[in-house]
Amino acid sequence: MIDSGQYQNSTGGLPSWYLERPAHVRGDEFYLVAFWELSTERQYGQVLGPIPHHFIVEYGYRKRLGPAMIEVLVSVIRELDEKFLEWQREEQRQRNNRPKK
Repeated sequence: MIDSGQYQNSTGGLPSWYLERPAHVRGDEFYLVAFWELSTERQYGQVLGPIPHHFIVEYGYRKRLGPAMIEVLVSVIRELDEKFLEWQREEQRQRNNRPKK
């Protein structure tokens, strides 16, 4: 979505987390795909909730990860989720502060 230009056209720029992204590391795709798949399991309401722990663990078992790698998966997904939710809260704050037309 960010790369499509739609986000940039609607907001006037790219988010800082996108511009300041770290170098690509081989193997990151697994965690990124897992994060976006698991994001569909979060609670939606007035605010987004975090991805529930049991869905992350279940995902690890479905992907046939061992217990140690499931712990790594939980840590990585939690870190990604925390940053994503921070970004979402900031986006919401900015939308709420925009002048009404």
